[in-house]
Parts: sequence; C-alpha cells; structure tokens
Amino acid sequence: MRYLGWVLLIGAGAAIIQSLWIPIKAEAAQFLLETAWIDTLTKGSPQRPWPWADHHPVARLIVPRHGVDLIVMAGDSGEALAFGPGENLEAKNVEGGSRIISGHNDTHFRFMEHVRPGDEFILEGPQNAVRYEVVRIDIVDPDKTAINPAGNPDGLMLVTCYPFGGVSPGERLRIAVTAIRKKHSQ
Repeated sequence: MRYLGWVLLIGAGAAIIQSLWIPIKAEAAQFLLETAWIDTLTKGSPQRPWPWADHHPVARLIVPRHGVDLIVMAGDSGEALAFGPGENLEAKNVEGGSRIISGHNDTHFRFMEHVRPGDEFILEGPQNAVRYEVVRIDIVDPDKTAINPAGNPDGLMLVTCYPFGGVSPGERLRIAVTAIRKKHSQ
C-alpha cells in the first residue's frame, strides 16, 4: 500500500509539471523573443531568439487596457504559436489587406476574451508604431467562412480559438477581432 502511495504522488507531480509546461515555455520564450526583438532593432535585420529557431520577431503588440505586451513572430505555424503570437505571412502579402496575428487562447491570447470594441492595439514594427481601434468581434467557423485580410486596408486582425476555456483540443471556431488604423497614427 505504501508503494501505491508513492506511485500516486509521483504520478500527480508529473501531471502537475506537464500541465504547467506549456505556460512556462510560453512565458520563457517571450523573454528570449524580447531579446531577439531588441537585437533586430539594433542590428537592422531579423534575429532568431535561439539558434535552432525557425522564426524571428517581426513586431511588438501592445494592448494597454489589458496590460499586454507581446513579441510577434514571423509565421503562424503550430511550432511558432507554441512560443508566442505569430503573423500570418500570406495575409501580409495581400495588397491593401489587414495584417493577421494569431495566438493560443490559453497562453498569450488569453486577454482576447475581454477585448471590446473601442479597445486600442499598438503594433510596433522596426520602422514605426501604428495604433488601431477595435471595431468588430466575430465568431467564425473557418470551414464555412474564411478569415479574409482583404477589405480593411492597413487594418489589423487578431485571431484565436473559441470558446475560451474550451476542453476539446482542435476546437474549430475562431474569434476574429478586427481593428482599424487610427487616423492620427504614424
């Protein structure tokens, strides 16, 4: 019986460590991404956050009302999103379209549950900072409706899985927050 107690205790400890692994990795990665972002600005060329990284920082996303300050990476692959929000590179190439940034709703984009129209996003790039105002929040089934960057020139969209706190992996719905560039922004 004593042996069973130790096995259960070790198993519980392993489960706790495993459940904390993703949030800890996500927070630690932001520190390394912050350093790479500063190096990118200083050196004038993209810098990887660690030697084997397949991605590099392209922007800083600030959401003042929610106390959010995140480094955004080039690309929104599953690997990139494990470390922080990523910019969809295909959308970036759509002329006159919005920039689209995605993130996981259980780590970096937790705040999205509380975003409301009128909230401000600030996207700092290597050359300037642009201010955006949230104008629309949509729940989208990507199998039925594409998240389309066209139609909001110089806009910004933030996208994450929906619902928040959902228990089913691979949830198909998305929350898409559309923001327009403020007129007096750089």
